[in-house]
Amino acid sequence: MKKSLTFSALAAGTKAAGDGRYPEKQAMTALHRAIDCGITTIDTSALYGQGRAERMTGKVMATRRQEVCLVSEVVSGAANRWLSRRFCQASLKRLQTDHIDFYILHRRYPGLLASAVRSLERLRQEGLIGGWGVADFDVRDIKQLLALPGGENCRINKVMYHCAARGPEYRLLDQCRQAGIHLMAYPLSGEQGIRCLARRCWRLLPVTIAVSRQKSHWPGSSGSPG
Repeated sequence: MKKSLTFSALAAGTKAAGDGRYPEKQAMTALHRAIDCGITTIDTSALYGQGRAERMTGKVMATRRQEVCLVSEVVSGAANRWLSRRFCQASLKRLQTDHIDFYILHRRYPGLLASAVRSLERLRQEGLIGGWGVADFDVRDIKQLLALPGGENCRINKVMYHCAARGPEYRLLDQCRQAGIHLMAYPLSGEQGIRCLARRCWRLLPVTIAVSRQKSHWPGSSGSPG
């Protein structure tokens, strides 16, 4: 069984590398450097570059797996009893590991949420994933999720949340906190996002630093917050 890991305050993303914006060798060097600096959470997805990001991440996992809390995603259309195991096992092969610490449902399709929860719970019980979460769920989505059998086991809601997009603070943040669901924030991407953040975030820098210093200790084997 994998030892408990610290879910680092910052995660190393792989979308840009998966999309081919950086050479693989350069991206792998960046991931190794991030781990060396204490950024031990790696966020990847089978959707990034049609599996390219997971394959690149897997080459890093070949020697650093025990140091990393690994997060990947499943497309909503594959989160069902027929496809979920196949897609998860394909990700495991690309990532060169026998389990994913947290498996994120990449958004939701109307009418498929109950099936997705059952599939994710089955993967968790089989030990292929340590825990699971969702992406871009709003207040109504979380309420519907928690009403489903097994929905209370959701541990992550991955949302756009930064100093230029603070919508989750109004209701979603408290709702997730009360349910034991941790927010995993992602920012704007690309040069436009960087310029926007540079213009709007400088006044909030002390608050941002204070928040980033807070770490949650999550056992990678069970996906439960410690």
